[in-house]
Formats: sequence, C-alpha cells, structure tokens
Amino acid sequence: MHEPRYTPALTALFARPALPLRGSIRVRRGDPARGAEVLWAADAVAGVWRNVGFRAWGCPHIIAVCHGLAERLEGTTVEAAPTALDGWLLHLGKELDIPAEKAVKILIIKDTLLELFASAGCDGPGAATTGSG
Repeated sequence: MHEPRYTPALTALFARPALPLRGSIRVRRGDPARGAEVLWAADAVAGVWRNVGFRAWGCPHIIAVCHGLAERLEGTTVEAAPTALDGWLLHLGKELDIPAEKAVKILIIKDTLLELFASAGCDGPGAATTGSG
C-alpha cells in the first residue's frame, strides 16, 4: 500500500478553517460511515450566491474540494453556478491531483451542490430537481 500524495494546493485548502454555516438554504448528502458527508449552506441574494459555507466529513481531498468550490461559488450568479460546476470540478481535480478512486465521493459533493442550486430555484443545465412524486 502506498502513502497518499497531496499537492501543495490540496494541503493549503485542507488547512483552512471551516467556513461558517450562515446561509439559510441547507442541503446535506452522504454518510461519514461510507467515506463522505457534506453539508452546504448558502443564501441566494438578488440572484447571487452569498454566505457560502460547508461542513465536510471525509478525506483531505473531499474537504479541499469543498473549500475550492465554496470560494468559486461565493459571488457567482445563481443562474451561472450549475453550468460552471463541472468546469470547477475538472479544474480542482487536476489542481489537487484527485485519485480516480475518490470520484464517487466527489460526486456526493456535486449532487449536494446541485440540490442546493435547485433549492434556490435554479433549473440550469444539470441542476437537480426535487419533487413530491
């Protein structure tokens, strides 16, 4: 078994303090017993994401990706966020050298954010939908 590799960018993001959960829109997905759980909180104010915060339980990759996404999401328009998400994830995957075996855990982050976007009424490309049926 080999030791995990962490890029300087991953180490820097992982070392940051947790962002406060001030936002009124909250979405949680995952299960720490299965390797990852993420709680996102944010506000959609005048069509712009504000007060973006999260809690993540998982490996350093998960926590670093959440920090990177939170930085990108803060100040982004609600309309643009769903379209930008895949590009952000691709960039972070390369920058942080995310191993292939972490892909499923990264999808938990993506699904949680798509649900957050849908909760704000954003139905952009790839946005999650919720329903009663």
